[in-house]
Amino acid sequence: MTRIARAGGGALIAALLLALAPPAAADRATRSEQSHAAARQSLESGDLEGAVRQLQTALLRDGGNLAARRLLGEVQHRRGYYESAEKELRRVLDGTGDAAVALALGDVLLHLGRPREVFTVLPAHHAAPEVERGARVLRGRADMALGRP
Repeated sequence: MTRIARAGGGALIAALLLALAPPAAADRATRSEQSHAAARQSLESGDLEGAVRQLQTALLRDGGNLAARRLLGEVQHRRGYYESAEKELRRVLDGTGDAAVALALGDVLLHLGRPREVFTVLPAHHAAPEVERGARVLRGRADMALGRP
């Protein structure tokens, strides 16, 4: 085999490797956002299944897309898939510390029959009145589930 053939073969292999390489991070993030946007459109039209598929695609493209992960947790909560909702909402809460996510997670935990855990995820005190009201309601529901007055 001549040097030219080996050089051409090497170029071909390099081209194939480049073509098969995963897309750049920015491209993955953009494609993830496109899937997230498509999921929001599916939700607006009432297609929960389609939204879940789009959100799962968004997360396959960019697992760090916390907005898509949060929406997936909220949709799974609405659908009654509480274990899945818990998993997604916990990951978002761990990544953001968002009090509104803690409220959603607290409600999921009540649906799962785990009221004691509600107290561990809710913020102790939050300046936003709507979050504080929601936290009080969830604490009350958890107390009732535990048989406390």
